[in-house]
Amino acid sequence: MKKRTCNKTAALCGLILLAISSAVLGGCGKSEILAPDAKTVLPSYPESIDQEKDWDKWRKNQDENEVPQSFIESQSGFTFTTARELLAGREENLVYSPASLYYALSLAASGTRGETAGELYRFLGVEDPDSAAEYAGRFYRILYCDSSISQMRMATSLWVDQSMSLKEEFTKTAAARYYASLHTVDFSDEKTGKEMGKWVKENTKGTIVPEIRVEAQQLMHLMNTVYFYDEWIDRFNQSSTKKGAFHLADGTTEETDFMNATYGSHNYRNGDGFVSSSLGLKENGSMVFVLPDEGVPVDSLFDTPDRLKEVLEGGESHMGEVVFQVPKFTADTHSDIREVMIKLGITGIFEDGDFSGMTDNKGIYISSITQDGHIAIDEKGVEASAFTDITYAGAALPEGRADLILDRPFLYGIEKNGVWLFIGVCDNP
Repeated sequence: MKKRTCNKTAALCGLILLAISSAVLGGCGKSEILAPDAKTVLPSYPESIDQEKDWDKWRKNQDENEVPQSFIESQSGFTFTTARELLAGREENLVYSPASLYYALSLAASGTRGETAGELYRFLGVEDPDSAAEYAGRFYRILYCDSSISQMRMATSLWVDQSMSLKEEFTKTAAARYYASLHTVDFSDEKTGKEMGKWVKENTKGTIVPEIRVEAQQLMHLMNTVYFYDEWIDRFNQSSTKKGAFHLADGTTEETDFMNATYGSHNYRNGDGFVSSSLGLKENGSMVFVLPDEGVPVDSLFDTPDRLKEVLEGGESHMGEVVFQVPKFTADTHSDIREVMIKLGITGIFEDGDFSGMTDNKGIYISSITQDGHIAIDEKGVEASAFTDITYAGAALPEGRADLILDRPFLYGIEKNGVWLFIGVCDNP
């Protein structure tokens, strides 16, 4: 799937594509069970509440949709386990949205039964499957934001072949808890892929434009996109942006634009082989930058899931002068999630799994799971997106100083409401 750059000042986005296929179609045609008559069914999205314009209403929404700590912890374990594998297996640069993948797999899990469900829910860290969909809905409503300065939009869609019938309970859960739209299509028609690509483009503000190829044996695509845009609380001064050398891991250098800022009293963290600090975003989020010490390879920051958690969330906290030198960069990446999950021991959904909570069609398995990611940062803020496709088929006194001179490969993460929306590595800006 090929991506295109965007015309936003700063962005993050991602796409998960999950394809569900049938192993029993052969040359005899598909099941005779028909899908619903409606071609497209849209969910009722929650109200977007602007925190700056109505803080009381925003606070009430946060309180009413509180999720238990156990749900946050299950997401955390999933995040660092999957991110570690993807970071270690990257070729150059990575933009990964664990939130997008978790959300898509949670919806897929709601349509599984038996050991297939058990394996997938264990992977998600969910002890109570009955509450998973409820918490996913709350999670969505907490994060959802669409204001003039900040956007956090997660969109989910089910693209179902006209020969397949989904169970009513599954479609109701998909719409009410996961805010998923339902599209009845013909996977033997190549135009379907173009329609799906258009949906992704619209829901990632043009930051991801995939080329989706559909095949006749596919029964359903579950797609999830995450689009994130926010502005720095303190913008970089554009006049301070200067050219400089970025030192690649192979010893060569690339000239790039560096944004510069110095904070007289700012939080930073020192840890084993790294220094980190974060920049605040206007809608209760932050972007964390982790710089390995001189001579320490960036890959050593995530050689285990626990190590990755330590460098993003741990270290000894200090207040002091922090000098930021951050490269302006844009990255577009594509990841094969299926291979990562198999490596982590998840195999049932990729074989003849039990999807009886979703459909009466037999011989169904997930044939692919991929994620496309995009990030762009500049003086104004951050824009990011991800697309996951599952195919069935007043300051404290300074203590010291930290130099965040990001002129060599570094790790970063974007966090909001205690959830890691994006994690990535910049190997080459």
